[in-house]
Amino acid sequence: MPEFNYASFQIRVAAQLIDGIIFSCLFYIPLYLLGLLVPSIEGHDIMNFMKDFGALIASIIYEILMNASRWQGSLGKIILGIKITNLEGERITISQSCYRYFGMILAAIPLGYGLLRMIWSEQSQGLHDYIADTLVLKR
Repeated sequence: MPEFNYASFQIRVAAQLIDGIIFSCLFYIPLYLLGLLVPSIEGHDIMNFMKDFGALIASIIYEILMNASRWQGSLGKIILGIKITNLEGERITISQSCYRYFGMILAAIPLGYGLLRMIWSEQSQGLHDYIADTLVLKR
């Protein structure tokens, strides 16, 4: 296997935080402002449901498509100079990106063990990386 420069747990967490800030500014804030303009209907806050559901779907699509794109990662990863690859260091497929995304949910369930495993894993792989056969490398 070739020599790779793996991204650390800390830089990966920082990339997620940057993504959260960017996503909030681009998606949540406009939807929140729209929700202020559209009143609740018959006591049911339809706008809040639509806002939350829309944000969930948008974040899933964003994460999956960006990770499998030619940029090989989200805006936070690009800013911090890291990328997602397959085990050979090449761009991942959409299916790998889907496995990785939904694997991250599984990784977080047992008290975050699957995510914390990045700290002591030789290749800095979380459970989601292991499931999808992916690595996160420095560019």
